[in-house]
Amino acid sequence: MHMKTQEKINASRRGFIKNTSLGLAGTSLAGGGVNALISTEAAAAEMQTVMTAAHWGVLGVVVENGKVVKFGPAMPSSIENELQTVVPDQVHGETRVKHPMVRKGYLEGNKDTTLRGRDEWMRVSWDKAFELVAKNYLKSTAYLYYSPEVIE
Repeated sequence: MHMKTQEKINASRRGFIKNTSLGLAGTSLAGGGVNALISTEAAAAEMQTVMTAAHWGVLGVVVENGKVVKFGPAMPSSIENELQTVVPDQVHGETRVKHPMVRKGYLEGNKDTTLRGRDEWMRVSWDKAFELVAKNYLKSTAYLYYSPEVIE
């Protein structure tokens, strides 16, 4: 995507995750009424309810002022999933990565990998993070079909 043909996207971590999660949940639940699936434990009229999905299941999450205040399974289940009880800790925990970070040497194009685990981390914009991920994803998948000389 070229910046000339697209308005600059104001991509925040929360917005990116929310939109991606909504897209995934919407795709998996396309046939049903999403709002009807959100359990009463995860709904509140005066707050924003977000549908999200991860490896531990589909959740309805109530967000107020950017904080998770209520959550629960978005679909009825006969099996309780304990991983769904730690949603606020996963979203707001002090060890959560809040900004994209890249090793300084990698960002500078240094191919020496001996500093991994010891190199300084540099904060980058979401645009730069998306660019790096896309570039390296395309490069790594190209290795499946082409020789390294063609890719470099």
